[in-house]
Amino acid sequence: TERQNVQHIPETLPVIPLRNSVFFPRQVLPLSIGRESSLLGVEAATRENSQILVLSQRESGVDNPEASDLYPVGTVAKILKLFTLPDGSKSVLLQGLYRARLVTFVQREPFIRVAAQRINDELVEGLDVEGLITAVKTVFHRVVELSPDLSEEHLSILLNMEDAGGVADIAASLVSVPVHEKQDILEMLNVKARLEKNHLTLSKLAQRLEIGSKIRSDVQ
Repeated sequence: TERQNVQHIPETLPVIPLRNSVFFPRQVLPLSIGRESSLLGVEAATRENSQILVLSQRESGVDNPEASDLYPVGTVAKILKLFTLPDGSKSVLLQGLYRARLVTFVQREPFIRVAAQRINDELVEGLDVEGLITAVKTVFHRVVELSPDLSEEHLSILLNMEDAGGVADIAASLVSVPVHEKQDILEMLNVKARLEKNHLTLSKLAQRLEIGSKIRSDVQ
């Protein structure tokens, strides 16, 4: 069975433009805030008790992104905590909730606020989806064994995840691949296609890590 997309009414949300990364639903991320406008957006969301939309930038060097500088699909997040670091800079702890599509800019100053529409996963069920979940977990296990950036903690987060969309999102959020590849995965609403793409990305990464580890042991 495939669940059809429900049309949601657009909501107005402050935006955090994200450089060099993509933020996924279900991900929990501490984010240091460099831009004054992003801080004002976070403070407004905290004050209004609203959520915030995280959109990735196409080019990391752009300081004041326009609509065309941002990918159109991002993640609506809940602000868990805003804290001040010892050097005076601010950091925010975010929890990803669901995907949303940018509809239009509502304001640019003093921070970006947009109208965004929630988009739902297209859920596909069946034995092949179960098989894909297992395959993604297996190859992710291999990547964790080989990668210095990932820990047993990351592995247990993924292994304890049951639903197909969550497995795909968490796996994608944890591996270091280029932003445009992560964004492609974020924009895939069909959960089976997202799992397949993840499996391919993880398999390639595992191959690269295996070659690297073989070269290192040959050198030694």
